[in-house]
Amino acid sequence: MAGTSAQSAKGATGPQQAPSPTRGSFRWVVIFLLFYITVANYIDRSAIAFAIGDIKAELGLGPTEIGLILGAFGLGYAVTTFLGGIAVDRWGARAVLLVAAVAWTGSIGVTGFAGGFLTLYIARTVLGVAEGPNFPALTGAVSRWLAPHERAIALGNTLVAVPLALAIGALAAVEENEEAATHGDGEQQEGSEGHECDLVEFQVSQAMQHRGLQCVRKKQPEQEQHQDGNAHEIEMQENSPSHGDLRLTE
Repeated sequence: MAGTSAQSAKGATGPQQAPSPTRGSFRWVVIFLLFYITVANYIDRSAIAFAIGDIKAELGLGPTEIGLILGAFGLGYAVTTFLGGIAVDRWGARAVLLVAAVAWTGSIGVTGFAGGFLTLYIARTVLGVAEGPNFPALTGAVSRWLAPHERAIALGNTLVAVPLALAIGALAAVEENEEAATHGDGEQQEGSEGHECDLVEFQVSQAMQHRGLQCVRKKQPEQEQHQDGNAHEIEMQENSPSHGDLRLTE
């Protein structure tokens, strides 16, 4: 009896082992889903850092307004990171992540339609509020689905999403900027060629006016055009009646 009582007392006061979850390999599917949602979470929050220059120019924002917009995310994030842990303990990681993901998706959509400082500020604040519960929910899900000796590995596999998401966002921004630069260079080159043509015509016109001539551009008659249809004729008619007509063909 005494030995039984001692063992009972030891079992009551000693550390109790958490029961190992009997969920099979599906627990690693859960870890992959947590990894995936964290990648989306960090791309959404960091994307503005790569686009802030264009946003500033397009919306005409000053340095103070840019600082407020970038700080708005942190204000909302601080509140719901604290409250998110309470929500996860009460309602579970799945419900909290579902609501959070819907909310931050909506805020990112509104960000794309922002037409001024106030709309963009509100969208960034809502994004911070929506993304705050991500890490409390992630930790809660890992604690629920995995045994204690697997939780560190699971957290490491999930949190690698953070630097990976930042790298993906940077690469996407670089590619988009290169496409925009290429498009802009093409337009600039076309405009430069057109400007050069106009400059040559202006110089020719000025030279002929100095000599008392008049420069008129006209299209050739349809039957006289070249195959490419781009030939033009510059007709120079002398202002003075004592001189004959002059004609210069391109």
